[in-house]
Amino acid sequence: MTGGALRATAPIALGVAGFLLGAAGVRALVPLPAASGLRDKLEFLATHGADYDTVVLGTSDSQYGVRPEVLDAELVRLGHPQHSFNLAVEGLNAYELVALADELLARRPPRLMRVWLEVLPWQLPAGAERRDALVARDLWWRSLPRTLDVLSALRRSGAPPAVEREQAGFHLRRWAQRAVGLAQGPVLLADLVGVREEAPFLDAPSLAADAGWRALREEDAPDMAAAHRRFLARASTYREAVAGLDAANASDAHDFSLDLPALDALLARLSAAGCEVLLFVPPVDRSTAEAYRLSESGELPPVLGFNAPSRYPTLYLLDRRFDDVHLNERGATEFSTLLARAAAHGPLAHPAAATAAADEGAR
Repeated sequence: MTGGALRATAPIALGVAGFLLGAAGVRALVPLPAASGLRDKLEFLATHGADYDTVVLGTSDSQYGVRPEVLDAELVRLGHPQHSFNLAVEGLNAYELVALADELLARRPPRLMRVWLEVLPWQLPAGAERRDALVARDLWWRSLPRTLDVLSALRRSGAPPAVEREQAGFHLRRWAQRAVGLAQGPVLLADLVGVREEAPFLDAPSLAADAGWRALREEDAPDMAAAHRRFLARASTYREAVAGLDAANASDAHDFSLDLPALDALLARLSAAGCEVLLFVPPVDRSTAEAYRLSESGELPPVLGFNAPSRYPTLYLLDRRFDDVHLNERGATEFSTLLARAAAHGPLAHPAAATAAADEGAR
């Protein structure tokens, strides 16, 4: 390139560089989404993290299903004391869950020793087929490492080349939108002047009292009561789905429901931070056969599975459920007790074996 050409392009290059640096600065100021308590819980941990040595990470299945008070009390009784906080957040996809774990490690509570990690389907997040409006919740987790995870999984998915290119383009656009802070001005301004885009999921006293857990109750809102009534009205369909769970969990079919490289990398980061990781599946209405087969082969640590109606029939009774997926307060209390017992008689009773399995999976 000639000197004249360099002089001509230099202002453009400097302008682009300045824009990217400015965008990165704005991105650093954009608050985390408030939806479903994501921001509230992380901000609470940032100021009260020294009170906890254990964190529960997962989706709404854990957010409403794992009661730290009950889990901790049963573990104390069984000789495995912990003081836990429920950091699970409704609606997470698996890559968003990894991002939440990274946020936890960035704010690492000084006494953090254990993470209960919910095993959930690692399907690719919705891509080019999305038609809903762009929201902060679909951007915050799309860092370059998480975007590369998604693109890597997309390459392994077996999708036709044209579909792969279309989906990859969508996820790269979402990464770029996050990188430049697209449409984040109003959110940033509201945060700077102290205006929230929605009411707090739980206020600080409630977060402290229940350690991040929240019950699903019909009386909380009219739509909650209506949702529970709809569940009861389709009880026969729910029972039919649940009846097939045990057989589905016994399947040897490889359904690519786990992104093993991404999960292994997360387990390795948590282990490197000094965290013991306990994998578990709440009493949901879907199979997690692949996770069980990978655990049995030693590629994953032990998985405490509760989506097993034959072993835990009471957790699937209508009076323990809010809906097909979520437990009510009574169900959450029972599940938290059973989860503590399964851990105490399983991985916590044999920590060396669980650690060896985690290290093997990380390799």
